[in-house]
Amino acid sequence: MDPTEKGFTLPTSAQASHAGDGPGKGPLENEPAWIRDSQIAGVAFAPELDARVPANSWIAEICEGETSYCEHCGAGFPMWPTKAWADHLVTAHGDALTIQARTGSSLLCADELNECQTQFFAMMFASRVSLRRRAWQLGYASVKQDERRIHIPN
Repeated sequence: MDPTEKGFTLPTSAQASHAGDGPGKGPLENEPAWIRDSQIAGVAFAPELDARVPANSWIAEICEGETSYCEHCGAGFPMWPTKAWADHLVTAHGDALTIQARTGSSLLCADELNECQTQFFAMMFASRVSLRRRAWQLGYASVKQDERRIHIPN
């Protein structure tokens, strides 16, 4: 499969990718197709992740090395936990945010895993090849058989 097929772009830095993906390199050997195309299969996380303490430790493993950037100033922050990035957004750029945006962003500042953080992770997982690849490599994610797209244990 051509990695630029279906609008895929290759990362330009090793920091933006996991497992050696980069310019001139395509999918890893034996990599399932759902890693690069999130539309072809639903993904389930291993049920035993439910028992992990703290609850978001497995999400932190999947997100290790990933960066989120402030849309206002471009500052980079670790993608997980979301607290540093969201706190920066609310405190440094609160005057540029609507009340709804400030309220929603403040939910991402919580220490405990909440629904807003779970939805943020699900959105990033659906959009980033590097997250799906890392979850697969860690043995945390696989194709599921029911109709829901992404299931995250509570």
